[in-house]
Amino acid sequence: MKFIIFSLFALLMINTVAAKSLYDPESYTPLLSEHQSFAIGDIVTVMIYESSSATSQAGSKTSVSNSIGLKYKDDGSEIGGDFGISGKFDGGGSTVRNDEIAASISVNIISINANGDFNIEGQQILHLNTESRNIQIKGTVRPEDIASDNSIASTRISNAEIKFLGEGDLSSAEKPGLITKFWNFLF
Repeated sequence: MKFIIFSLFALLMINTVAAKSLYDPESYTPLLSEHQSFAIGDIVTVMIYESSSATSQAGSKTSVSNSIGLKYKDDGSEIGGDFGISGKFDGGGSTVRNDEIAASISVNIISINANGDFNIEGQQILHLNTESRNIQIKGTVRPEDIASDNSIASTRISNAEIKFLGEGDLSSAEKPGLITKFWNFLF
């Protein structure tokens, strides 16, 4: 009798227990996503780390030498002379330029191309005392190059146009004055 009651109780328990799946396809968000969903107007942070270096050297040498000799004999007396012209030029120059930029700027997705790539554009203006710095960037990025924190390195932007402009007392001091410009124009 105990066995029958226990069996009926177990049978009733099996029918009333329902298991629900932990996976709900409607609200599922994976921990690691292959692609994020972006739309026009979304913000992406660009990490700008650009470095460039250029060296240029030029040199030239020229040397010219001409001489003319003349002698005349008349009844035992000789008249003559030499005339010579020579010139030498030795010139050269070199230029070395190193630039580094490190900044981060938030930009907007302004359009989405047919292949799914994004066109981005943005600017950041910094004012510090009497100086003003304007960072502008635009280009095209692939969605798979954007990290999970919505950031991308500037080296991953195709057709990148990065401008770093400055205005103020310090920027003005770096430019040559009128007298220097005039002197360089003459020579």
